[in-house]
Amino acid sequence: MNANECPLEVCLTAGTAVLRINGRANVKCSPQFKRLLQELYQRGVTRFVLDLSRCDLMDSTFLGVLLGFAIKTPAGPSGPPKVELYRINERVRNLFETLGVLQYFSLCETLTLDGVEYEPACTSEMSATKKEIAATSLQAHIDLMAVNPANVPRFKDVVKFLEEDLGCGGDASQGS
Repeated sequence: MNANECPLEVCLTAGTAVLRINGRANVKCSPQFKRLLQELYQRGVTRFVLDLSRCDLMDSTFLGVLLGFAIKTPAGPSGPPKVELYRINERVRNLFETLGVLQYFSLCETLTLDGVEYEPACTSEMSATKKEIAATSLQAHIDLMAVNPANVPRFKDVVKFLEEDLGCGGDASQGS
């Protein structure tokens, strides 16, 4: 996915990153999303608000990346990252509920940006290779299965396929 196709925009204000998703949050932009979350956290951002008001749909890979960041990122000097969902629509909320992960996130009821503008979050340097997309998807699905045993039958074939595709030989789901 090139930077022009990336549905992510970011607005930074006082230790908070508001990430707006325009359109589809899917496997194609998941590596860029993961990198963006990690880079912002390393720069001292501790509160992440996902503005889902323009998110048409979200797939399991994107959700798994978000989940992995929320539950596996080591706490920094200011504590662990706090991930909030703002203006989540019914379709996306159903995905969170169906996969049993809504409890890992807070719902943000109000959001004041005080005139700060959103900027594109992806650059051409952030483009992902097919291998990076597959590896990101693999880890996302492993994380989804780890937090909810009901996800194992949903994703075990996906994980097996991705492990084979990446040449992991079935070892990836045993780790992280």
